[in-house]
Amino acid sequence: MDRRTAPFLLSFVLAVGALAQPVIRTGSAPPPVLNAASYIGPELGLGAGIAQGSIFALFGSGFGASDSFAQATTFPLSKTLGGVSVQVTAGGVAVDAIMLNVYYGQVIEALLPSATPVGSGTITVSYGGVTSAPATVQVVPSSFGIYAANLRGIGQATATDASYTPNSIIHTFHPGDAVILWGTGLGPVTWDETNPPTAAELSGGLDIPTEVYVGNTTAVVDYHGRSGCCSGLDQIVFTVPDGVEGCYVPVAVKAGAVLSNIATIAISSSGNTCSDSIIGQDLIAKLAAGQTVAFGWIELDTVAGADYGSATFDQITPASAELASYGVSPGYCIATEGSEGNGAYLGDLSSPGLDAGATITLSGFTGKSSFPELSDTGLYFSQIYTNNYYLGWAGETYTLSNGTGGANVGPFSASIDIPPLGSAINNISENAILPRSSDLTVKWNTGAFEPDNPGVLGGVSMVFDSNLNLEAYTELQCNVSILAGQFTIPAWVLSFLEPSGPTVDGNSSGYIWLFQYGTPVTFSATGLDKGIITADMVTWVPVSFQ
Repeated sequence: MDRRTAPFLLSFVLAVGALAQPVIRTGSAPPPVLNAASYIGPELGLGAGIAQGSIFALFGSGFGASDSFAQATTFPLSKTLGGVSVQVTAGGVAVDAIMLNVYYGQVIEALLPSATPVGSGTITVSYGGVTSAPATVQVVPSSFGIYAANLRGIGQATATDASYTPNSIIHTFHPGDAVILWGTGLGPVTWDETNPPTAAELSGGLDIPTEVYVGNTTAVVDYHGRSGCCSGLDQIVFTVPDGVEGCYVPVAVKAGAVLSNIATIAISSSGNTCSDSIIGQDLIAKLAAGQTVAFGWIELDTVAGADYGSATFDQITPASAELASYGVSPGYCIATEGSEGNGAYLGDLSSPGLDAGATITLSGFTGKSSFPELSDTGLYFSQIYTNNYYLGWAGETYTLSNGTGGANVGPFSASIDIPPLGSAINNISENAILPRSSDLTVKWNTGAFEPDNPGVLGGVSMVFDSNLNLEAYTELQCNVSILAGQFTIPAWVLSFLEPSGPTVDGNSSGYIWLFQYGTPVTFSATGLDKGIITADMVTWVPVSFQ
């Protein structure tokens, strides 16, 4: 079972399996209908929606038997699968979706026919003669989503070379290489989508303006259109530009006027491995030699006046190296949409987790706190020190431990010093309105930082519902050189951010921040090849993105 569906299996336990009434998930944070690749839904004003001819995911309960998995395996595809069907009504026209997968009565993946009218509509699920209450859906001409290795639309993109070998930190692309990027939502087609397209239908791709951003530049696109294997699956073939390198180089697609989710690809100037992953060259070399590695990363973050503790403990094999996805490479930016919990500061919740115990305990100058293991084994996260205590005590030492350990990782105890605060951003004033349509240069004083450690420039833009409750957010993260004293965020990354909505008091509902990691601390434990702890101090400015 993949980690994408596990939270829903825990959240939607069915009392009656076989003939439960279908219920579509309600609310908009997160929404019930998402692009199946990007996991971005129509709740944001990013132009996102469910594109004609695209594959979408629908969440709820009672979608068939709770203990079964149904999958379409032969052509022609059907509009019923496992007794489950989906209907979309838009522009006064009712259209039956083409069914692809039904996961344990709680998640449906289906193809929205290209003939579905554009505009606001409703979606229903039928099973056992019972039809669910309708949920809203927004049908758009194009809204491309990039598939990611972790099936959550973030981290390492599902990208292959011409031989269909997946890209990863041990199988890198090189400048000049042809890359196949996989996704869904480029736009509608005219043929019968219950069958795979013919060679004649694929010829020339789709007639929609398409750009591919790689790093801080654009790539030459050689093909954009449907894949020949499947219905609703798109592929974009592009050439890796010169001068781009890193384990986690951002990649995104702008199809029509809509920007996709931002994923990453691994690029090196030579060889098959890259060099800037936080797991280190020693573990990359082991993976490249065919060995399995176990890696743990604990982070202490202060963001906009709140402290957070997070950790991931991952087992990585050569076959799953594409899941070893951590952040973004130096000199580049990524952005994520937050209604699904896609935090840019976690390790992308990627590879199979290792149990390191029930909680990780943090103790130091401000007392004790802890962050527990979440439902996904190996992931730990919590806000810490909420009673006006912060990690912001430069030079103070904090100790982290996991008690008696867990099923996969033994006990450990290690200490880290909190780095200095550094200087505030000096060219952006409080409550400034920052445009999302042009490059943004951010400047700071380098004197108060540690010169040898990396920095992260980040920001968040928040969206509120009609009752001024936080509905969703978008955030960005850039890996910057502190010594440079400035960094320019590309306009194409900023354009991913949602325009900031008003808060209850009318103040800014976004932030831009700068932090620097202190010197990482390495720790050891039975069951780990390597563990590291990082801590940071953040300066931030309240702003609005418009």
